[in-house]
Amino acid sequence: MVTVYQKPKPATPVITDVLGQSEPLYDVGSIKRIREVNGERSISFSVLNTVENMYAFPLIRSESFVEYKGIDYVVKLYSAKSAGKKSKKTIKALQKFNTDLVDHYVYSFISGSKSLDTCLSFLFVGTEYTYTIIGTFPNQEFDKFGDDNALALIQEALNKFKVEFSIQGTHFTFREKIGNNSDFQFRYKHNIKMLDETINSANFSTYIKGFGKDGLEVEYVSPLDEAEGGPFKRKHAPPIRDEKYTSSTSLLARIKREIPDTIPVAITVDFADMRAAGYPYDVPIEGDNVLLIYEPMGINIETRILRIEEEEDSKGNIIKCAVTLSNIRKNPIHRNANLGNTQKFLDKITDEDGKVRLGFLDAAVQRATADLHSAQTEVEFINGFILRSKVNPNHLVVLNSAGIGVSTDGGQTFRTALTASGIVADLITVGTMLFDRIKGGTLTLGGPENGNGKMIVLNDQGEIIADLDAERGGFSNLYVAHLEAPNVVSYGEENLTFYVADVAIGDGETPNDGNHGTSWNAPLATVNEALRRIPRYYDGVANIYLSHGGTHRGDITVRGFVGRGSIYFRGQSKTQTKIVGNISAGSNLLNLYFEQFTINGRANSYAVVSSYQNAYADFRQINLHGNNSERGFDILQSGYAQVSESDIQSVDACINARYGATCWARDNTGMGAIRGIYAYGGYFVGGGSAPEGGVSNEHKTMGGEIFATFTYPYTPPPAPPPAPETTSTWNSTGTYKGDSWRPQYGGQWFTDGYGEDAVVQGYWGGFGAYKGLWFFGSSPSNAVTGKTIKSMRLYVQRKDQGGNSGAVSCTFRPHTYTGRPGSEPSYQSPSTTASFKWGEGKWITIPSSFYSGFQSGSFKGIGIWVNSTSTSNYAKFYVDAKLEITYE
Repeated sequence: MVTVYQKPKPATPVITDVLGQSEPLYDVGSIKRIREVNGERSISFSVLNTVENMYAFPLIRSESFVEYKGIDYVVKLYSAKSAGKKSKKTIKALQKFNTDLVDHYVYSFISGSKSLDTCLSFLFVGTEYTYTIIGTFPNQEFDKFGDDNALALIQEALNKFKVEFSIQGTHFTFREKIGNNSDFQFRYKHNIKMLDETINSANFSTYIKGFGKDGLEVEYVSPLDEAEGGPFKRKHAPPIRDEKYTSSTSLLARIKREIPDTIPVAITVDFADMRAAGYPYDVPIEGDNVLLIYEPMGINIETRILRIEEEEDSKGNIIKCAVTLSNIRKNPIHRNANLGNTQKFLDKITDEDGKVRLGFLDAAVQRATADLHSAQTEVEFINGFILRSKVNPNHLVVLNSAGIGVSTDGGQTFRTALTASGIVADLITVGTMLFDRIKGGTLTLGGPENGNGKMIVLNDQGEIIADLDAERGGFSNLYVAHLEAPNVVSYGEENLTFYVADVAIGDGETPNDGNHGTSWNAPLATVNEALRRIPRYYDGVANIYLSHGGTHRGDITVRGFVGRGSIYFRGQSKTQTKIVGNISAGSNLLNLYFEQFTINGRANSYAVVSSYQNAYADFRQINLHGNNSERGFDILQSGYAQVSESDIQSVDACINARYGATCWARDNTGMGAIRGIYAYGGYFVGGGSAPEGGVSNEHKTMGGEIFATFTYPYTPPPAPPPAPETTSTWNSTGTYKGDSWRPQYGGQWFTDGYGEDAVVQGYWGGFGAYKGLWFFGSSPSNAVTGKTIKSMRLYVQRKDQGGNSGAVSCTFRPHTYTGRPGSEPSYQSPSTTASFKWGEGKWITIPSSFYSGFQSGSFKGIGIWVNSTSTSNYAKFYVDAKLEITYE
């Protein structure tokens, strides 16, 4: 092995007063440095007033600056006293970021579900400090985050997101845990002089209650409580009372933070630093996971370094080192929070022109340059060059024919590496990246750790033609050949034909709303799906054919179409094509035609067929059976409709014209329990026969008029259709109407971990394949157990965020839970698929393979899951859903 040493720089503190005068300090006694995980970073020493210090000594006072080994400190504790014929000053200085951030007050605040990046950018803005986030951390709920100094706000963020930080100069790095999983050992008769174990149970508790708003109450019992099989009797902690909590989930998470699941144990080791004895790699670093072996006390555990207290002589050699190991997570910024709080945000990676900010890039370059210039390095040759830091030998660079690797854990892992296979790095900072060399994959801008993404597109003159970010988007000139969006009215003039059936026709496919629906070989399952595929602004002719002999279950809703076009609902036979449900058509400014079917309305309905505010609606050759409903055909609210060659039975009033509407009626038959023709502020025209009424054949009131002369011949009514099946609809219900399980963090529910109510399918951000479920309680199961199910539908709506904005195929499966289970859920074997775009809400038809499980009482609800980690399957839905079942 060839080893080359670079001479270390003298370890001399430099003092600078508040006026900017600087001098080196000599005749310094031993220097004590303290480093804690998320805690104190300080330096303390004494200085004599000698000839060498005649200029530096007067500069030592409160708020002066001390620079030592490249780190800036601010004097916070200062004392002076005589030492024989000389005087001596003793100081304790905290790392500069503490005082900077304590002195920066954030007067505003933010609330709601916020990412770690949002919180940090909010509290750092206006300071010289920048930051990097490594890792993914779920959003957390905040109520008025702010109105405090920045250091206190950092503490709150660290607690909420359960992260730790390191700092280099003015740049923070936040990650789940600092330090490394090292193979370093603290061992009896090797490097331990003395060991002190402290167990503090003074504030130890096993039980706590929390009280929120409107009587919300939760409790938490520690695994150490005897009720949970633990060794301790119940020890109550003071309750948490806070009305800002309205969810039991968030309140439970809050009170759990007050109860440790282990007894706090701290072990202080008087560590014999081995570097001076020729063991350069035995270097403890705060945050490292290490082994502690101390045979006299029977200790053999893996633990973590939380605090290091080193004492150096005037030459910078370690003369004493005490290391604190613990099973407790330190209260973030424990002591420094007493001084105040913190500030500054990296102005954002991009400026107003979308370019990488030179300030940010320069800071990164400056940090790298400072690291290289200050390096104290030894060079080894073992299968290539190893460049190892003499200050911290765990920091090294390997250079050989395979590539270049940078390690912070002594070479166990290389989180930054350049090989023939590519580049690996937690963070890459660049000036300009050549996009001509970039292709494939997915470009992601923004996210929970990085804030709103942004993309700027310039023309050849340097002018902005597109400015897109997560909050807004704009184009100076936009052309889209085909645009679909939930908040944009689509236009079409192409003639369309759709086929709807209840069973497969011949050798064709089973009806499904995912079929193309343009032939009887692959029909749709519902009329409403056919309507959804027709542009809202329509100048063409659309035909929707209902199968002959088919029974089409479910209400039909036609609303909000405009244009010069027409939509035809074509049954194949007045007696053989059946609709079980009601029809509602309203606010349409194109022509509607309904013909040749029997409609078996929902019992005791307000109206079986309702036509309101339509420009033109034509109902012809229809047998209507109301099952004791109030109205058969109800034409109202200034609209116009025609009813002809139809028979109306089992209603109070057969044909109604109300509230300024006009009905043209001709050659209709039937019997109303009270009236045949009823003009309630509306108008009748037409002629021929009309339905009879049990009280009066025709009646007008509220200014209504009957301008036509109708005949009322008795016509024997047709045989009534079979009594309609019962159709019931249930909304998702419970404390959690829906939720999603993800396998990360030992398994957790999306609402608990991310703070968002959503039913999720697919994989995103390394959290595994989500299992989404909607919960309907026990009511659907109780209603249909032992019954015969005729049809099932589910209404859900995809959120306008998450995953691909276009159509994502979702796989729906039954489950057996009335509410959210306590562990990972499972699904039953039947499944069906349907595609959803951002913001799209619709009914999907549930196939008959689901029926038996609901009829037997084992199936309780429906969820979504696909066994794949492809991000192309990722979709988020609202938790509000409707389950409709028709049964007899």
